[in-house]
Amino acid sequence: SFDISFEELEEKDRLIFSALGTFGQPNFTLEAIEAIMKENNLEDNLGNLIDCYLLELEGQRYKLHDLLWDYAREKLIEQNKDKEFLNRMAFYFLEKVEVDSDVLRDDMDNVFFAMDWFYEQEMWDKVYRFIFEKNKKGSYDFLYLHGYWKEGIERCEKAAYAARQANKPIHEAALLAYKGIFHQCQGEIDKAEKIYEECFKIYKEKDSKSQCGSMLHQLGRIAQDRRDWGNAIELYQQAANIYKSLDEPDAPSRESMAIHQIGIIYESQGKWKEAKEIHNVNLKIRKAIG
Repeated sequence: SFDISFEELEEKDRLIFSALGTFGQPNFTLEAIEAIMKENNLEDNLGNLIDCYLLELEGQRYKLHDLLWDYAREKLIEQNKDKEFLNRMAFYFLEKVEVDSDVLRDDMDNVFFAMDWFYEQEMWDKVYRFIFEKNKKGSYDFLYLHGYWKEGIERCEKAAYAARQANKPIHEAALLAYKGIFHQCQGEIDKAEKIYEECFKIYKEKDSKSQCGSMLHQLGRIAQDRRDWGNAIELYQQAANIYKSLDEPDAPSRESMAIHQIGIIYESQGKWKEAKEIHNVNLKIRKAIG
């Protein structure tokens, strides 16, 4: 029955239907299919698919049955358009997630299907950008804030491997650190600690002082969670010293956060005098920040 409906379509509409097989989930927006087809104003064409019971419109998203989704993929391969259209789909969702990670709210499977496509094609510099790229959004914040920690671990591991293949050690370390944070969120602090130590070594080798400070801060949090107060204070102090030495806009704020944690630890131990001294030091830092 699918064949009958498909053959009733005009050639252009058959190609559009086949393109629906590029998506990683059986629903999509008008903008997405127009990006894949490199053509605007496709509402009438999609309406033709609806008239043939090959597609539905629910709100602002088009949907098709899972069986039709599989059928579209078969037709895509038959027309030798799979690689071309999959590339367009992947670039579209990469650009979307770098601008606004909220695209994951409705298109998570599409976004990560795009990431997996680049991974299969060994386009390493595209893979890691789905999670992290300087001055871009990426998926990390959304996954972290919405509790997708298991997915975050899987995706960061894949992205870190891609960064390694692309010979981007700083990117690799950043992605591994994100993976560590997801482990820490799940209470897997031993795994997180091992990752942070690995990242610290990479950053130290590359003389990335700011990121060394970040890893020391994270290791301090782990020691604090274990109530290993002495080690936690030492790690936070090392982080604070690094931040104090840096001429970077956010360095004072990060120094302040590390110092604040030391004060919190003293409070938890009932060492009020030491806590007061530390908080006074931090107050001076905060006043200098303004």
